[in-house]
Amino acid sequence: MPTATESFKESAGSIGDFASTIAGAISKGEGDTTQAAPPVKEAPVKEAPVKEAPVKEAVATEVKTDDTLSNPNLGGIKTEEIKGKKDEHAEEEMPKGMTSKAQETWKSLKTSQKQAAAERDAIKTEFEALKKQVEESSKNAPELEALKRERDDLRKQLQDYEGEMAVYRVESTKRYKDAIAAPLAAVQSTVDDLAKRYEVSPDTLMRALQQPDAAKRADELEDITSDFKRVDQLEIVQAAKEYHRLQKEAAAMREDAGKRLEEITREEDAQNEQMAAQTIHDYRNSVAEEAGKLQQHIPYIRFVDGQDKWNEHVKQIVRNVESTNVNELPVEDVAKARLAEAFLPEILSVAKHYETQNKALHERADKAEKQLAAYVKSAPGAGAGSNKTALEGGGEDEGSFSGIIGKMARGQK
Repeated sequence: MPTATESFKESAGSIGDFASTIAGAISKGEGDTTQAAPPVKEAPVKEAPVKEAPVKEAVATEVKTDDTLSNPNLGGIKTEEIKGKKDEHAEEEMPKGMTSKAQETWKSLKTSQKQAAAERDAIKTEFEALKKQVEESSKNAPELEALKRERDDLRKQLQDYEGEMAVYRVESTKRYKDAIAAPLAAVQSTVDDLAKRYEVSPDTLMRALQQPDAAKRADELEDITSDFKRVDQLEIVQAAKEYHRLQKEAAAMREDAGKRLEEITREEDAQNEQMAAQTIHDYRNSVAEEAGKLQQHIPYIRFVDGQDKWNEHVKQIVRNVESTNVNELPVEDVAKARLAEAFLPEILSVAKHYETQNKALHERADKAEKQLAAYVKSAPGAGAGSNKTALEGGGEDEGSFSGIIGKMARGQK
């Protein structure tokens, strides 16, 4: 199968043969004007353009043809070529006489060419930008070095600050305070007491006690405590030993403060969790015990035999109180609990007062009902009888209905 280039060459050869035939026909027809030239369909006469070929001086060429010819392609053609200038429109125009496959190939090649040119320009632009950056960076090299040194200094300062903060946090822990700070305070207190007792400067005695060299420390303490009693001298010696022992332990804790802080934090967290669990356990036991005491003193919240619904209600209240996490109890709840405990005796006193009054009223009402029942039972029926009553003359029958009502109105029994 011929390639696109071979097809293009064959087409160009055919075009040349066709043009030669037409030219011969025209030459023969010049002497005989009676014979009309046959109509010729449009045929391409251009040859394939050569890419960016060097051009010569401008040349004008004219081909004379008969005006009676109907083919405009065979008319006078003028071609002007300008030296050193390319015809961009001609480059973009597709050559004539190409097969469809050759045309597709030509379009693909032109597209690839444009893409390659665009990529080349982009790479060139990027290269120029990088070149400019390199030149600017070389100019700013001293400033960059200074910035690097400043950065290193800041990093070192940050590390120092972090180390100091770690030491401070270690010294703020409960373990450090119990193991180091508290014993050191006891040593200082001993020195102050003995210095006051023997009227010596506490600072002088403390500096002698803090002397790192053991031999110098012994000489200085012996001079200062020469007037001390033997027991007090031994106490100062023991205080000096204790001080230096504590300083060694403190230095060991400060030496790797970050690691020691992590260890202390883990141990303290474990202890806090254990204490929190024990607190919850003790709290629940106390709730059950206190609920039993309240039921003994307050009859309104006691269990009642056969009243399952009421008994379950009371038990649920106790369970709700037991489920409280006292380690995370809000201060508002603590305030409510303390106020309820403080006001409960007053509330019970008022309730007892009204309970006593209510009981007395019930007793009086029961007695009145009994008296009324007795009167109704003993009252005479309808019929003849004496019209005299005990009320005649202003008297009052104690057993009569009016007498009973009168006594009740007066509050008598």
